[in-house]
Amino acid sequence: MHVAVTGATGFLGLHLVAALVEAGHHVTALVRDPKRLGALEALVNTRQISLEDHAALVATLADHDALVHAALVWDGHVPPNTAPPEKPELAARDTAVAATLFDAAGAAGVKRVVYLSSVAVHRPFRAVEQGEMTEKDPLAPSDLYGATKAAAELFLAAAAASFGFVGTALRLGPVVAPPAFPGAKVGTAPPGGRQLLGTNALRRIVLAALAATDDAWAGPVLCVDGEVTQWAEIAALSGVARAPEPTSRAGGIAHDFNNMLGVVLSYTELAMEGIAPSLPLYNDLEEVRKAATRSADLTRQLLAFARRQTVVPKVLDLNETVAGMLKMLERLLGENIRIHWRPGTQLWPTKIDPSQVDQILANLCVNARDAIADVGKLTIETENKSLAADDCTHVGGTPGDYVKLAVSDNGLGMDRETRARIFEPFFTTKEVGKGTGLGLATVYGIIRQNGGFIDVESELGRGTTFSLYLPRHFGITDHGAQTAVRPALGGHETILLVEDEPAILKVTKRMLEGLGFHVLAASTAVDAIRLARENSQVHLLLADVIMPDRNGRDLANALLALFPNLKRMFMSGYTADVLAQHGVAEDGLNFIQKPFTKAELAAKVRETLDGTTRTPQVQI
Repeated sequence: MHVAVTGATGFLGLHLVAALVEAGHHVTALVRDPKRLGALEALVNTRQISLEDHAALVATLADHDALVHAALVWDGHVPPNTAPPEKPELAARDTAVAATLFDAAGAAGVKRVVYLSSVAVHRPFRAVEQGEMTEKDPLAPSDLYGATKAAAELFLAAAAASFGFVGTALRLGPVVAPPAFPGAKVGTAPPGGRQLLGTNALRRIVLAALAATDDAWAGPVLCVDGEVTQWAEIAALSGVARAPEPTSRAGGIAHDFNNMLGVVLSYTELAMEGIAPSLPLYNDLEEVRKAATRSADLTRQLLAFARRQTVVPKVLDLNETVAGMLKMLERLLGENIRIHWRPGTQLWPTKIDPSQVDQILANLCVNARDAIADVGKLTIETENKSLAADDCTHVGGTPGDYVKLAVSDNGLGMDRETRARIFEPFFTTKEVGKGTGLGLATVYGIIRQNGGFIDVESELGRGTTFSLYLPRHFGITDHGAQTAVRPALGGHETILLVEDEPAILKVTKRMLEGLGFHVLAASTAVDAIRLARENSQVHLLLADVIMPDRNGRDLANALLALFPNLKRMFMSGYTADVLAQHGVAEDGLNFIQKPFTKAELAAKVRETLDGTTRTPQVQI
């Protein structure tokens, strides 16, 4: 196996490179100074490369089977035998490097990525001895080092889901290394007598992760005990030996992603509010925010493919939404089909859930791919269209202003009989087992749901064009809400916030208080009811949908007995099918999908309190 290793000249990296060479792997060390490899330099390939250069990384990793990311990028200023400095700008750089590296590995076709994470994603090293931990413990880093590792795990999972490689984050406990944990001496155990993982165990764990079958669990694995040395034992620790089915995997990824992304995005925004835009740190944090937002987009796209997203229409620029989908579509179409993107100028805004646009494009592109026998092209265009009555006669639309989205291919085309039936559910011309007949029916349903219509032009041997017309939106645009950190409208009402994830509870409380609200924070339904009884007035309940002791809907019903005029709003990182099971899809309930920005939270809370918010639609 051809394995690339970052951090190859560090304490752990040197041990890992030696283990890989001994095991017969071909190793490429991504280093700044090859001489630091010592005698190993003659046994490995070396590449002096910046881990921030995406194009160079893709080229370097193109002929590799696996990547082990062991580097800690703290600007090269960490003295030996010391803990990483608690400086946000250094943490931001390490996070950005991880995101770049994992994305480059996927683009290069790497099949397996192993990331050396840390138990610090749960809590500091010094707290390792405080009881047993599992992978299901809340992600609650309390320092920059732990936050850096947690964010890198998130980007690894996003890249793995996007590119289809197997990604494993090994959450390592203290290793015999300088320093094993703050204040530790090399070779000693942490307080409480817990055994250090040890370098020999670490070597065996990484080798086992690289050798595991492709159906092994791709996710975080906790490694805190020196006796844990075999992959089977590691898999048992994680509680999952085989990957779930694709749709359930998408739902699970969504929940975990959305919770962690909420923490990353929220704290980044809060940090940016206290920093002058002219400072370098502000730009570093902006890059972290962009990377986390991209991960949120990947999650949304995964759910669109699985048809499990919660549908909340937004005013958007269709050009921006399509542009953000292009890389995903290129991978979906393959190398033989080239995409031509022709965005219209000064495009009118339209109102639709961005995930539905993703779903439309994915279905139309798959349909085009299957219609192109060999090499071909697909053209995506947008433009403004004002239609008169005569223009709508043959397509069943109504006169008005529309934003047109056209997807054309040079494939086989369709005859008149096929063209007349393509939107019928379960109708397909594909071979048995290669199509459900629901893709185009789904597209038709989405467009009609949003007040638009579709025109289809096709001819045998000359390809097909789908023209989708979405109504122009004449209200206030939401454009820019996702691309800038901006002041948000708040209030002075009392909000009862209920969230069982400690990190999300903490940061959401900070955001709401920063907006001027009085916040009562509870981690359980029992605590929420107690706080409500202790306060004379509560204006809004903001609750997670699914909690250990009671779901959000049941909690809301219980609180209505105390406050009959209580406004209710729900939040969740779960998929639409789960939400529907818990009654959130019903009329009259307000909902915000995790992760959310401070501006989005402020707007949704304000709308809920004022009674102007629209009920979300849930598509299953």
